[in-house]
Amino acid sequence: MKWKSLIALVILAVGCGSPAHKIPQNINEITNSEISVSEEINQIEDTIFINEGIWTSKDDSLSKIEINKKKWIFRYSDYVNSYNYNISSAYFNEEKTITNGRLTLSNLDDTMQYGIYKISDDTISLIYLSRGNFLTYYK
Repeated sequence: MKWKSLIALVILAVGCGSPAHKIPQNINEITNSEISVSEEINQIEDTIFINEGIWTSKDDSLSKIEINKKKWIFRYSDYVNSYNYNISSAYFNEEKTITNGRLTLSNLDDTMQYGIYKISDDTISLIYLSRGNFLTYYK
């Protein structure tokens, strides 16, 4: 498992470039903050790629995340913790999947950083940067 994490971190570091098989469409910031009218179309398109709803962990069916326009909510049994989210330095590939980049979750008490391996319509795969472990959720 340590080798997988190490390999994933190397792939993430190398993948931050713009490989030939990816469309070089850099998303500088996708945020869930208030948006102006001129940004509304881009925000609507961005939220399509971050499929809202409830996602279940691949490793533990009690671990869920709920995503809506304004919040990223962790749920585990009766435990609930809510964060604002921000995605930066990400790319869209041919399947309109978000790859690479960084996910930042923050609330009044905490800020957490994740590397984005993949965010698609049915899968969220992240690397929790503090520990280097993979987290995968399915819709």
